[in-house]
Amino acid sequence: MAVLSKSQPLRTQSPPRDPVAPASTPSHLPNTSQSPLLGDVYQLVLQEFKAFKEEAKQHQEDVQTQLRQMSEQIGGNRRYTETAITALRREMQEKRRKRMAMRGPTEDQWSDTDSTCHSAAN
Repeated sequence: MAVLSKSQPLRTQSPPRDPVAPASTPSHLPNTSQSPLLGDVYQLVLQEFKAFKEEAKQHQEDVQTQLRQMSEQIGGNRRYTETAITALRREMQEKRRKRMAMRGPTEDQWSDTDSTCHSAAN
């Protein structure tokens, strides 16, 4: 181990890059070259995210169309319009809950399940 004298300034070094990762790989992405399975999982998650994002975009467009049609039908009765919008929002929230329930547990729910399993095992 080298000893620094008081006259030598302390140099900080950046952490070395993973030699297996290509230089163009952003640091926030997993290094899939070390594990092909990790790359497959990453691609599946990315694909699911893109599908979910597209579904959300389509849903938002559908809701906006419904709101526009309702507003045109109502023609200016503000109180009725607000009631209809509130009912539509509740309906959308219920549909979202059902979709999320069909997708399975969230990350938080998985961690709760893991801790329950660990405490049951002890």
